[in-house]
Amino acid sequence: MTGQPLVSVLLPIWCEREHIPAAVAAFRALRYASKELVLCAGGHDRSYEEALRFAATDVVVLEQKSGEGKQHALAKCLAASHGTVLFLTDADARLTDESFQATLSPILQGEVEAATGPRAPWPELRLLPIIAYQWAIEEAGNAQIPDDCTGLLGSNVALTREAAERAGGFGWEARTGTDLSLAYQLRRTGARIRYVRGHPMSVALATTARDYSRQRSRWLRNLVLHGRRFNDAQLERQGLIAMATGLGFWVLVLPGPAKRVRHLIWLILFGYGFKRRLDYIARAPREAKDVLTLDKWPLIAFYMLLDYFTWARAAIETANPRWRDRW
Repeated sequence: MTGQPLVSVLLPIWCEREHIPAAVAAFRALRYASKELVLCAGGHDRSYEEALRFAATDVVVLEQKSGEGKQHALAKCLAASHGTVLFLTDADARLTDESFQATLSPILQGEVEAATGPRAPWPELRLLPIIAYQWAIEEAGNAQIPDDCTGLLGSNVALTREAAERAGGFGWEARTGTDLSLAYQLRRTGARIRYVRGHPMSVALATTARDYSRQRSRWLRNLVLHGRRFNDAQLERQGLIAMATGLGFWVLVLPGPAKRVRHLIWLILFGYGFKRRLDYIARAPREAKDVLTLDKWPLIAFYMLLDYFTWARAAIETANPRWRDRW
């Protein structure tokens, strides 16, 4: 198709060698013709060497050095790219025509300078209860996002090159929370961000309690730390409320005075949290509901307790300067 603007897909990769072949294959399978993929890969698993196997006229491969991080890798990708439109995604995301075109659409139509959309788990993972749980929780959160939003989902972002360069071209410091930083920089320069519903990006959600907790803790820390950095009280408050709830939930069961009262409050918090999660599941996609049936309620309770643990963990990690930027 002639007249299409060149879209540069920017993909930082660190120690994700196993995802590279599928990522390149998905990119090349897109029907959108005017496109290039810019990979910045590295890590002890020889991700860079794996990426070099796919270097071609439509795939640019750069090396990511130890300590550079996602932010610097994106800056290198931007410098090596040629597109007037950029698409940011993750190594474990599977680009499809539907998700790619949906997120690009408001950019190509000139409605806004940046757009983002939801994500959904890989189809082969959807029978796992922990995946179905995450999917239900995320869908509930997505329903609250306005069409003109303030944030970005890092695996599913499109923006104009002009907007990216005006926002600093990824030249600012952000050891974690690149999507939060980019959203702030875009808003600071007057760019609008459109939230595109439907056609989610297919990604690999966390499949273990350990990975889930570590990821969610990082997200919460980013809300607080970037909220302070950008003087965004609403963003900071969102993270602090969750952290305070997590700490309070576990403090209530510690030995001490007014034990019965504190345990009653703990039970009320437990019941309230459990009911909210059942409400989320009731409104979740059918595939998630089919997994999280009545016999899985004990698992749902466990995942809820894991949430409270993670919120408390995030508070402790935020308070410790050595742990704040932990990935």
